[in-house]
Amino acid sequence: MSYSFRFMCLRVALTVLICLMTGSCIEDASDCPETSDPGLGTADVRLSFTIMTGREAERLTDLSRSADIDGDQNGKNGENYIDINDLNFLLFDADGKFLQNFTPETKVIPDPDEETVYTVNATVSDPYFGEVTGDNVVFYIMALCNGAQLGMGFPLLERGTTIESLCSAAGSPSFTILPQTSILQWGIPGQQSIPMSGLRAFSVSKAALKASSADNPVDISEARTKPLNMLRAVAKIEIVDKINIEGKYNPAIHDDLPERIDKVEINGIYPSGTILPSMDQWTRNVAVPETQQVIAPTIPVSAAYLNPAKYPSPEFTQVIPGTALDFVPDGTDEDGCPVYAVYIYEFAAESFIVDGSQHNVDNGIKLTEQMPYIRVTIGTNVLPMRLATYKDGVAETELPYMLRNHIYRFEITKIHLGSELTVNWTVCDMDDGGVIKIPGFN
Repeated sequence: MSYSFRFMCLRVALTVLICLMTGSCIEDASDCPETSDPGLGTADVRLSFTIMTGREAERLTDLSRSADIDGDQNGKNGENYIDINDLNFLLFDADGKFLQNFTPETKVIPDPDEETVYTVNATVSDPYFGEVTGDNVVFYIMALCNGAQLGMGFPLLERGTTIESLCSAAGSPSFTILPQTSILQWGIPGQQSIPMSGLRAFSVSKAALKASSADNPVDISEARTKPLNMLRAVAKIEIVDKINIEGKYNPAIHDDLPERIDKVEINGIYPSGTILPSMDQWTRNVAVPETQQVIAPTIPVSAAYLNPAKYPSPEFTQVIPGTALDFVPDGTDEDGCPVYAVYIYEFAAESFIVDGSQHNVDNGIKLTEQMPYIRVTIGTNVLPMRLATYKDGVAETELPYMLRNHIYRFEITKIHLGSELTVNWTVCDMDDGGVIKIPGFN
């Protein structure tokens, strides 16, 4: 059994004014169809909308990343950070067909302590706005960010490409460089940052679009009540060193004890991931697609699992080069105990069950391969820790997948040298606003 809690965000807002320069069509303007609405046509429309990597807890207490998300734990700065130099917008029509992308003209680097809310002022020209019949224009905006430093190329889409084809293991832009947790956790301009994506449909009256101006853009997010919410494309694993600690951690007593953790590694990883989840993850329980939490992973068709040494076996103490990632110090928990963390791309067994239904992943981890596991070094001892559900400190069943925008927290409470660790565990969703409130472990 797992408990759901959310990875809460900072209670600050950053306004980024971005003037977006676009052409009237993807190709030459002479290829554009004539508009059916002389009152709007291809004239510039000026929009203002909000991107959120989390909610403003004081103002929007009921706002969440999607209908089924709430939140309890504050995210670290780097987990909410958007690099404005690596932020792209895609415009789709009411049927989810691609119209054009926005390229920011003015780049503003945010303060490292203010990266929860981004307000975008956009100037957009497209014949679609004049072709729509009726009083309202419906369109989707998709945002992609923080992918360039992980090797992701921006998609060059043909007009008419569907959201569904883009949101697929074959169609989604993917990463080719392993994440470096020591960099991702800070949010540093021009360096690796946590990749995110978001999608939202908007319905705006033609009259409001026609009346919009540079000084008075139409606020399609309606005072931040309808933001474009962002979903992180990586999972996070946390290891809490609570070995032989009752209550609060006391550095004067506990720092020098021989049972302190010296090193943590994950063995068995995917070297690539997708920035977008598959479309079925964003169409659950909603009338139109939108950013929401995932319940199954999306693995690129080109991904190749880096199979580690078998466990259990004597070989597990020997790391196969290229199949492991190191955890890095990540502050302390609410009791002051040391926390180690790593960000990874999603993984899944070849076949697994979720919500009572079987899911198959074409390039998932096969039965002949070793599922990922953790190596914990304490002094001269290297001990295994299964990525599994735990009951009364004992591992039960291997986790069949790890999902983007989720935290998997394992709390090590005892060591049995030459044997296994006693572990508590919980899983949660990295999400939005409010006070820190960490649930109990199993």
